[in-house]
Amino acid sequence: MRHIDSSLVFDSHLFLTLSLFLVHICLSP
Repeated sequence: MRHIDSSLVFDSHLFLTLSLFLVHICLSP
Protein backbone atom coordinates (compact mmCIF):
# COMPACT_ATOMS: atom_id res chain seq x y z
CA MET A 1 0.00 0.00 0.00
CA ARG A 2 2.82 2.36 0.85
CA HIS A 3 4.46 1.64 -2.50
CA ILE A 4 1.28 2.60 -4.38
CA ASP A 5 0.99 5.74 -2.27
CA SER A 6 4.50 6.93 -3.10
CA SER A 7 3.85 6.05 -6.73
CA LEU A 8 0.77 8.27 -6.75
CA VAL A 9 2.71 11.12 -5.19
CA PHE A 10 5.42 10.80 -7.82
CA ASP A 11 2.82 10.64 -10.58
CA SER A 12 1.07 13.81 -9.41
CA HIS A 13 4.42 15.59 -9.08
CA LEU A 14 5.35 14.57 -12.62
CA PHE A 15 1.97 15.73 -13.89
CA LEU A 16 2.37 19.09 -12.15
CA THR A 17 5.83 19.57 -13.64
CA LEU A 18 4.54 18.71 -17.10
CA SER A 19 1.65 21.15 -16.72
CA LEU A 20 3.97 23.99 -15.70
CA PHE A 21 6.25 23.17 -18.59
CA LEU A 22 3.37 23.27 -21.08
CA VAL A 23 2.09 26.56 -19.67
CA HIS A 24 5.58 28.02 -19.98
CA ILE A 25 5.74 26.93 -23.63
CA CYS A 26 2.30 28.39 -24.36
CA LEU A 27 3.19 31.72 -22.77
CA SER A 28 6.47 31.94 -24.62
CA PRO A 29 6.30 34.05 -27.80
